[in-house]
Amino acid sequence: MATIMKVLLLLLPLALAQSPGLQAGVSLSAIQGFKNQAIPAFLSQVGTISIPGQSTQLDLSIDAQISNIQLSNLRADPATTQVLFSPPELVGVEVTGLQLSVNFDWGFTSDLGDGQGSGSVAINSSVLAANVTVGASAGHCTLLISGASMVIGELEVSFEGDPLADVADWILNLFKGHVKDLMEESIENAVLIEGQQALNGQLSQLSIYVPIGNTGISVNYDLVQEPVVQPTYISIASLAMFVDSNDPNSTPPVAPPAQLPDFDASGQQIQITISDYTLNTGLYAAAMAGRLQYTITPDLVPASFPLKLDTTYLNALFPGLEAKYGSNQPCSIQCSASPPPSVSTTPGDLNGVATGSCLLFAESTQVLGLAITLDFSASVSLANWEVHGQILSAEVSSVEAFNSTLTEAVDTEGLSYTLNVALRLVAPVLDSTYLATGITLPHIENLNLNEGEVTLGAGYVQIQATPQYNLTRMEVE
Repeated sequence: MATIMKVLLLLLPLALAQSPGLQAGVSLSAIQGFKNQAIPAFLSQVGTISIPGQSTQLDLSIDAQISNIQLSNLRADPATTQVLFSPPELVGVEVTGLQLSVNFDWGFTSDLGDGQGSGSVAINSSVLAANVTVGASAGHCTLLISGASMVIGELEVSFEGDPLADVADWILNLFKGHVKDLMEESIENAVLIEGQQALNGQLSQLSIYVPIGNTGISVNYDLVQEPVVQPTYISIASLAMFVDSNDPNSTPPVAPPAQLPDFDASGQQIQITISDYTLNTGLYAAAMAGRLQYTITPDLVPASFPLKLDTTYLNALFPGLEAKYGSNQPCSIQCSASPPPSVSTTPGDLNGVATGSCLLFAESTQVLGLAITLDFSASVSLANWEVHGQILSAEVSSVEAFNSTLTEAVDTEGLSYTLNVALRLVAPVLDSTYLATGITLPHIENLNLNEGEVTLGAGYVQIQATPQYNLTRMEVE
């Protein structure tokens, strides 16, 4: 039963109040597909359940008992198992056609002699049901199992040995009555106690703060709303705010997210919608962590490239540079974004604006500063369940010089052209250095979500995928 709900944990790190920066949904059909493998995997790991022994005095001359009653080998046809979503917070699971086995020892003493042996019970057509309440507490998702119900169906008792007819009838009536009640109660308790422990164990492994590689940046996946259960899907909303890993409680000064679209019943089974807000908090956190600073040095410029970073080549853009600092002296450009860049998405496009400054150095001496505004566009893709970005275009729209040590005016028009040429060089480096890491989306073991698609909408990026399951063995702790 706990395994059925484990698929929900896929969404928990992603997904009370503030507006959500990210919204994740999983369809009922995804859960139905999941349980086809999850039910056998879970039942195969349910251990043996011991039932208390029983004894009686059948009459003045016969004392009978059964002992070592062991219930095991739970199995079911997942095709007949149902998962139902019941708004606003319940998920019901009903395992029908459940089969199990019982082994026991029997014995008796009587005036006519003693006897002992073993026996077994084959139980078929049983039903196990439970409800799971989906909620949230202190930003974490909560899953509470309740209402477990076990109804044992048909049973067939067989004996090894030769009990007296009165003893056999007594044992048969026990398994149809009192022992049957004990078995149902024991299985219900196993679901409520052990199943809840399994869920709690999985929930305890989830962190609200998920680091992004070695960037010094984390994502705060605090829940901002109660999860919503609808008849055909479950939706979970998360703050999804990027923060400095060393200051996880900080709040970036970014405009709140726009309204995100609801789960699309005609779409794929798992849908994750990321707002512009989340993307912009990522850019802010990257700037605060120093990830948006870059130095262009001569060794980064290929020998065949028409741009050279030395005083002689750059003198045309910065008149007087060669005369003051000498011919063919190496130069470098240090760039940083301040304030952090911002992006906005529209259907099919992701565009952004970055303002910042670049400092020109001749050898180790600062020559001047440049205030630059940069317009850029990018694409978003999904690979190995990681969101990746790629710069498609970047162009300097304005540039102004400041704190110049040169006596002559800077050729800002020529400079804009040269910087745009340099951007063509730097863009692939930026892609590989900062964007190639990607944002790893939450996942669970044995669930393949590598195949998916990304679309851009008005104020959001949406990822959709249909999961593939491989639950030949699933750990339940």
